[in-house]
Amino acid sequence: AGRQGAVMNQFTASHSKPTRNTNETKAKLIEVDNANKQWLEVMGEDVPEQMLRTAYVGILDPLTRQHLTNYQGKDTKPESLKREILRFGNSAFADSNAM
Repeated sequence: AGRQGAVMNQFTASHSKPTRNTNETKAKLIEVDNANKQWLEVMGEDVPEQMLRTAYVGILDPLTRQHLTNYQGKDTKPESLKREILRFGNSAFADSNAM
């Protein structure tokens, strides 16, 4: 039970603050995914979809949040939201390197 509580705390901490830019969002996404993997190892089940979606939305920087408004609803699967976060982050990163 102690490890389960620690894993729940780690997962919650992984998305407790939004990021400031797309690079931070991409880094934080890795942190959430690592906490998600640890959850699966310890709990023996996936993080509930609603919690995972909330985690992904919780880390978004203002620009990414604005562009992904259509993917933040309860009908969006967490995997779809994650894919769009990465797609937007990669395009924003490419645009900033082109300047």
